[in-house]
Amino acid sequence: MKKALILFVLLFLLADLSAQLRIGINGGYYNTSLLNSSIKNAEDLIDPDASFGEMYGLSGMLLFGETTGLAFAINVLNIEQNLTGDIQYNVGPSVVTERYELDLEIAYTSIPILFHAQTPNGWFFQAGPQFNFTNTAKEAFRIVGQSSLNEINEIDDQFENLVVAIEGSFGKEFSLSEKLKLNIALNGSIGLTDAVKQVAEEEINSEDFPAFILASHMGIVDDSPIAVDQGEYSYASSNFSTLGIKTGIHYQF
Repeated sequence: MKKALILFVLLFLLADLSAQLRIGINGGYYNTSLLNSSIKNAEDLIDPDASFGEMYGLSGMLLFGETTGLAFAINVLNIEQNLTGDIQYNVGPSVVTERYELDLEIAYTSIPILFHAQTPNGWFFQAGPQFNFTNTAKEAFRIVGQSSLNEINEIDDQFENLVVAIEGSFGKEFSLSEKLKLNIALNGSIGLTDAVKQVAEEEINSEDFPAFILASHMGIVDDSPIAVDQGEYSYASSNFSTLGIKTGIHYQF
């Protein structure tokens, strides 16, 4: 949170003192994903499922004129990724296959700082960097039909503390009154930096790592829940993405 406060102090110090200030709240609902090429390449054993998350928090805007400004926020951003697939393991001379479900949830403190451009009739475009600080991460792993094997793990330490993304919006603003503004937009973001901490092959072979982390380092642990037969160590960067609808309401001072 100290980093968030520093960013906001810099934002106001750099702002034109004559700018119009708007403060309010915003929220959104998204299709989310956190995937990498290792997971995508293991299509025989891993199936990414449709996953959804939400965003909510405080937001604001500095308008430097009728058409340009700077939009900013402090949000909670929840990224989810659901996977299903097959576990394969040996029982004597036979190979047993069981279906599993894996649900990953990551909560970030998300701070976007976006350039804002607007037409006189209210249509607007926003784009800029988004700084995401990891709050919590957990996964639920279960074997289909075997509730006794359900596992829920806190895995915060396997994820990077900061993920930098780029965010963009296209939408329309509506005047509810002279001072109160409502906006609705199509909004999305793409992570530019890796969300997962990279682990060396010798480390992951000697530790009990979460299922999603093993999926990110596909095929290097024969007994892992998501192992690929005769696979090789092949770490791939995991980048999140979101796409959905964002809305906000602001009061203009």
